Amino acid sequence: MIRPNLLILCLLLFPLTTHAGLVFDFQYGTGSNLWTDNHKTALNSAANTLADYLNVASPVTLTFNVTGHSTNGGSLASAGSSLYATQGFNKTFVQQKIQTGVDPNGATADGTINWNFHYNWDTDDSISAGYYDFKAVAMHELLHAFGFMSLIDSAGSNTANYWVTFDDFIVDSNGNAPISNGTYLWNTSYNTNLTGGAGGLYFGGANAVAAFGGLVPLYTPGTWASGSSVSHLDTTYFTGANKKVMNHAVASGPAVRTLSAIELGILEDIGYSLATASVPEPSTWLMSLVAAGGIGIAILRQRRKQND
Repeated sequence: MIRPNLLILCLLLFPLTTHAGLVFDFQYGTGSNLWTDNHKTALNSAANTLADYLNVASPVTLTFNVTGHSTNGGSLASAGSSLYATQGFNKTFVQQKIQTGVDPNGATADGTINWNFHYNWDTDDSISAGYYDFKAVAMHELLHAFGFMSLIDSAGSNTANYWVTFDDFIVDSNGNAPISNGTYLWNTSYNTNLTGGAGGLYFGGANAVAAFGGLVPLYTPGTWASGSSVSHLDTTYFTGANKKVMNHAVASGPAVRTLSAIELGILEDIGYSLATASVPEPSTWLMSLVAAGGIGIAILRQRRKQND
């Protein structure tokens, strides 16, 4: 494994992508030979699509370290962004940069993307049978870096008092928060909810609830799935024509590329300003680092393939 400080030295710079006030600087490092021009163009297109949903007060440059590998099995891709682990609910670096214009980590990359090229990928808008929709998965991964992710872990592992903004809105089926707003500690009586017991867990932000008509179910399978549980919408609920971009898994073939009113509501709840134009809606490895102002935590979430 290349050490993080050495990785920065061997990154290859791909031309910047600017859209709707956001400048995407994708820097290709380990496995850059797997990223063809078509893959890079599709990643830029996915980033531009997300940028169209957001209102940014002034231009912001987002830097991503992008890597690739080819592994038989495992997730399709993963992505994330670091944060300063201070007590309470914190924004990821990407999230903070977009929402405030403040660069919290200087020259260090704001986010990471890692892609598994073992699978068949289609970078076009018409997806061939047996191929995965590259742009749809890229949108999904970028949204994790934007803060659509949770730091909640498996039962017995939730001992810290720092979380991401997304976690501030997680509740049970009765609207009760398992994380105390006073101590910011996890209430262990909700451990069973982590794997679907007692109704599981939900996103209870006002905008998302208004869009859905109730608490929004999150993915809490019977066995804890690291990198997937709680950080995604409930794939078992949002099925068929009701599938969402932020389901935890995706099947081969055409996938959802349009954010639903629910997902847009979640983005509003975690602090984003949405573009005024209406948008049509169809029916981690973990790494810690010491930094000024607190401990930086790199959090990464992943998307898995779904059996057809």
